Amino acid sequence: MFRFVSRNFIAKIIVILLAVGLWFFVANEGYKIEKLPEKLPLKILGLEKNLALASDLPEIEVEVRASITSWKNITAVDFKAYIDLTDLEEGEHQVNVNVVSSHSLVQVADWRPKTILIELSPLSEKIVPVVVQVSGSAGEGFNAGEIESEVKEVKVVGAESKLKFVSSALVKIELHGEMASIKQKFPLQAYDEKGKEIQGLSFLPSEIEVSLPIEKSTNSKTLGIKANLSGNPAPGFWVQEVLVDPATVTVQGAKEQISPLEFLNTERIDIQGVKSDVEKIVTLSVPKDLTVSGSKQVNVKVKISSFEVTRVIAANIVFSNLGDNLKVESISPATVQVGVRGAAQTVNALSSGSIKIEVDLKGKKEGAHQISISRNSVKTPEGVSVESLAVDKIKITLSEI
Repeated sequence: MFRFVSRNFIAKIIVILLAVGLWFFVANEGYKIEKLPEKLPLKILGLEKNLALASDLPEIEVEVRASITSWKNITAVDFKAYIDLTDLEEGEHQVNVNVVSSHSLVQVADWRPKTILIELSPLSEKIVPVVVQVSGSAGEGFNAGEIESEVKEVKVVGAESKLKFVSSALVKIELHGEMASIKQKFPLQAYDEKGKEIQGLSFLPSEIEVSLPIEKSTNSKTLGIKANLSGNPAPGFWVQEVLVDPATVTVQGAKEQISPLEFLNTERIDIQGVKSDVEKIVTLSVPKDLTVSGSKQVNVKVKISSFEVTRVIAANIVFSNLGDNLKVESISPATVQVGVRGAAQTVNALSSGSIKIEVDLKGKKEGAHQISISRNSVKTPEGVSVESLAVDKIKITLSEI
C-alpha cells in the first residue's frame, strides 16, 4: 500500500493542484470582486421610540462579487447597510453592521467596518428659530433682496445630548450669479459652534419654503454691524468682547441716504445685571426705504468677565491624621496670611473661615515639629486662586492627652 501511495508522489500532488486551480477558474470565470464606487449610508432598525442615536454613523465601504456583465447595472441602491438596535437601552453598545444585496446575481463579498460603537440617549425636542444664511452673489448688475419665509420657528427632535448644542435651524442658500428671484423649499440643518453639522436630528417640518428676490442693482454699500447693548452687567462684571456674525451687511437705497451710514445697529440687547455670556439671534434696525441683501438677522455673543481683585486674608490651620493619644499644644503662627485672587464679588465675601491650610500630621509624635506648607496646602472656594503665603513653615507642638 505504501508503495502505491509513494510511487509518483510528486506527479500526483501536481495533478491535485491543477484540479483545484481548474475548479477555481471555472467557479470564478467571468466574475470579479471590486469595491462599490460609493460608500453606503448606514440605516437604523429597531430603535426604541423613547431613544435617539447620540453618536454619528460612518458610511460603509462594500466589496461586491458579480459577473462582468452584471457590473454595468449595479448601483448603490441595490444594497442596504443597517444596524439592528432592537431591545437596546440607553448607553453605549457595540453593534454589528449588516449589508445585504437586493440583486439576486450579486454577492456581498466584504464590508468595513463590521462593528461600530454607538451611544443611545433619551429622545428630546425643542423649538428653535429659523435662520437663513445667504452666501455667494447674484449676477452682475443684480442684488439679492430681503429674504421672505412664513416659517419663523421649527421643532427639532433628537438625542438630548445633541439638542443642547442646537440654538437655531439653519437654511443655507448659495448664489451662483442668479438673475431671477428664487422661491423654493430648502432643507434645515444644525451646526455646532465650530461649524460642524450636527447629524441625527429631525426637523418638523423637514424643509421650509423661502423666497429670495433677485433685483436689478441700486446704490449699495457694505456696512458694519453694531450690537445695541442696553444696561450694565452685575457689579464686579464687565463686557470683555462683543462678537457679531456676520460682521457686515450690504444695503441698497438712494445714494444720499446710504452715503453717510457707517454701520447698522441691532435691536436692543439687554445685559442689565448679567453675570455670564449672553448669546442671541437679533434683528437689524434698517432705516426706512433701505433694503438688506440676505438676512436681517445676525448672531450676537456678548462675553462677560468678572473683575479680579487680590486680597490678603488670615487662613485657619486645620489638621488631619492626628494620633489618637495626641493633641495640638501650640501652633506658631496661629494663622497664616494668604494672598488670594478671584472675582471681586467672590473675594470680597471671603472670611478667615473661607480659607484653610491643611496640615497632615500622619506619623508625627509628641514634641515640636517644623512643617512645610505651600500653595497646594491651601484650600479655597471655587474660582479663588492662591497668590502668596506669608510663611512657608509653621511650628506645631504635640503633647499626649
